[in-house]
Amino acid sequence: MFSKKLIAIPAFSSLAWSLTSYIAFAQATCTVNGKQVPCEQAFQTLKTWAGLGFGAIIAFIVLLVLGFIFWLMMLIHASTKPIENRGMWVVILLFTSIIGAVAYYFAVKRKFNREHAVAMPK
Repeated sequence: MFSKKLIAIPAFSSLAWSLTSYIAFAQATCTVNGKQVPCEQAFQTLKTWAGLGFGAIIAFIVLLVLGFIFWLMMLIHASTKPIENRGMWVVILLFTSIIGAVAYYFAVKRKFNREHAVAMPK
């Protein structure tokens, strides 16, 4: 019986503290650009900017993953296909990453695809 009281008292006190702090936050005023505004309004604006920042981070990560996949595809193509100066292109791709992959794509891969295209039967 004694241990139940020890668990119930901290749980109740933390709930009461969070409710009182939320009420105090809702009634408080914050200063934004020299103007007094309700803190809840300032918090909503902050949430909007935080959401935009989070979205930008996700978009950046997606672009990095797509760039890595493109680089890996060009590296595999350069190391497995019979192209001229294979060793040079592999070294360029390894040291220059995505910029080298774009250069390889326009300098070698497009020409390789045109020369080795298989005609579709009619």
